[in-house]
Amino acid sequence: MWDRFLKSGRLRRLKQFFWDSFVNTFLSSFLCPIFIRNFFLRILGCSIGKSSTIHGNCYIGSKKISLGNNSFINRRCLLDNENGSKISIGDNCSVGYNVSFLTANHDFSDAKKRGGKLIAKDITIGDGCWIGANVTILAGIVIGNSSVIAAGAVVTKNCEPNAVYAGVPAIKIKSIK
Repeated sequence: MWDRFLKSGRLRRLKQFFWDSFVNTFLSSFLCPIFIRNFFLRILGCSIGKSSTIHGNCYIGSKKISLGNNSFINRRCLLDNENGSKISIGDNCSVGYNVSFLTANHDFSDAKKRGGKLIAKDITIGDGCWIGANVTILAGIVIGNSSVIAAGAVVTKNCEPNAVYAGVPAIKIKSIK
């Protein structure tokens, strides 16, 4: 009986329920101080560097989050990695309001069901990046060190280091030193 329960999706759904109840309700609350939020996220298995901050009202899909030293994630961000993918953000990064990290997509090759099999890919943000407000970063994206992603951009392709990207979809605007 237990073997069948452990192999079923029920255990996974139960774990997600408890994760959402504690992390995305209590810890995400503005009533929870940042140092307590970071403390519990570290205990739960998230990798959060020294002097790094994840502000309140952020949705965190799972513990597979890596946030480097001196990095900052602002309010209302969506770190959607419930599907087993990892989100890695380097040292000295700033992430603006309402940024979405979406690690999943669907196979759309079947004409009968375009939203088919789930495809999960990691997202990696290099050191020293600045991600503006309302940016959407799609599955499998790598943003190079010291890049700037302008507010409102949708990142659909990898970004070179030391460059500014803007638009929908995001395109390289210029190189920076």
